Amino acid sequence: MSTEKKLGLKRLFDFKFESYITGEIIKFLYGLALILAGILYIYMVITGFQDSGGTGVIMLLVVGPIAALLFLLYSRVILELMMIVFAIHSELTEIKENIKLLNKE
Repeated sequence: MSTEKKLGLKRLFDFKFESYITGEIIKFLYGLALILAGILYIYMVITGFQDSGGTGVIMLLVVGPIAALLFLLYSRVILELMMIVFAIHSELTEIKENIKLLNKE
């Protein structure tokens, strides 16, 4: 394991932003989104049954699952966009290095 990988906490407090930790925590963030979607669903069902039995059933079978799925979809898209931005950065860095090498020749 490289020194950079071992010093996770040190990388967290790196104010020069010489390395990125987003790629490493993206799975954790998606897991957190899954848990929050479950909590959102349970909250909607509970508040629906507190209002009335009919509202609770509608929340249980229709509105709750749709809201949870939309939340997960939104979370997934945002996280994938973050990964795309970092992939673009990586590619642009490689292109910049290749241009520097070509200019030296």
